[in-house]
Amino acid sequence: MELHFGATQEYPPMFGCHDRRLGTLRQYHITDADIMLANDLAEILQPFYEITLQVSIKGSARLADVVVFIDQITSHLSSAISNKQHVYPPPALRNACRGGLQLTNKYYTLTNCSPLYRVAMG
Repeated sequence: MELHFGATQEYPPMFGCHDRRLGTLRQYHITDADIMLANDLAEILQPFYEITLQVSIKGSARLADVVVFIDQITSHLSSAISNKQHVYPPPALRNACRGGLQLTNKYYTLTNCSPLYRVAMG
């Protein structure tokens, strides 16, 4: 998924960053780095979107699928964190992925403790 943006947008005066003579303040302009960060974020979020669509269909979500989904998310986040060949993702996104990985590990542990999950997998 790639995001495309046109020319830098002019902000309305209500944002407090517009000067009639000078235009918008430079700090509010969207840069190429911002676009690259948004593209990296979209790439990281893609599996979450696909899994959400899959479990949102009425009658298709099963308890036994939860661990498979958690494994997919865990694998995706782990590969994003350990990707040292490129600058992808940037450090801020890599840290966010670490937090997401901790959360998926927490939920994975909770599924092992659930009697419903044991019955579903039985």
